[in-house]
Amino acid sequence: MTNWLDRLKNVGSTRSDTASSGSSSANTDAARIHQEARKFAEYVQKTLNSTICDNVRMSAVVHPKQRGVVIVARGVSKANFLVEPFPLRPIPDSPKLRAWMDLSFRFCLDPEGEYFTVLSAFVGIYADVDGADRLCHFDYERDKADGYPEAHIQVYGDSTVLKKWGGRLLDRGLDRLHFPAGHRRFRWCLEDVIEFVVAERIVEAKAGWKQVIAPGRQKFHERQLKAAIRRDIDTAIAYLEGEGYTVTPPS
Repeated sequence: MTNWLDRLKNVGSTRSDTASSGSSSANTDAARIHQEARKFAEYVQKTLNSTICDNVRMSAVVHPKQRGVVIVARGVSKANFLVEPFPLRPIPDSPKLRAWMDLSFRFCLDPEGEYFTVLSAFVGIYADVDGADRLCHFDYERDKADGYPEAHIQVYGDSTVLKKWGGRLLDRGLDRLHFPAGHRRFRWCLEDVIEFVVAERIVEAKAGWKQVIAPGRQKFHERQLKAAIRRDIDTAIAYLEGEGYTVTPPS
């Protein structure tokens, strides 16, 4: 399978990944993707601090080794690319229940150089700041090369089922199983993870948290639907015509 970044390298000189260093097209694309990533970082920061966190700050930094790629996470800078987990709001009557979140997103422009695209997304839930004790993580990797689902969830712990089955699956462990979490176009989003930790009483959410995450999740679903339609125009047209609409192609 051709890697997404490999495809970006072959789409022409107008892409930030292929334009020569210092060229106007490279600078324009780099500025554009960084601007979009900064907007996303601000959204993530505001959403987390309005629901399950206090005073968490997110950064958007151009990747030093992958031209045209920007990473959004906590703690990253031009001089440091180590992502820092951050604490979630504790449950008042559960002093032993402390949770941390590890979060990172990588963005680029699509091969046409038109749309802001997620290359990878990761959200982990830990019981310690170092991430030694993990509950689960939500993962997405575009064009994942090892045959596992692009969008998936991995859970840490022991499994009586795996012990009963034994063999290769037991040797690998529960945390190496990739549970599918939707197709590329209809995968999990950050708002889903927030809802998960609140619904399971892992964190103490702030008042009105549902109203905070609703618009962002709706916008995510709309954006993914548009992307799905762009890649399958014929199905969209067939549905609309089946509903009685007249679809006129552009001239």
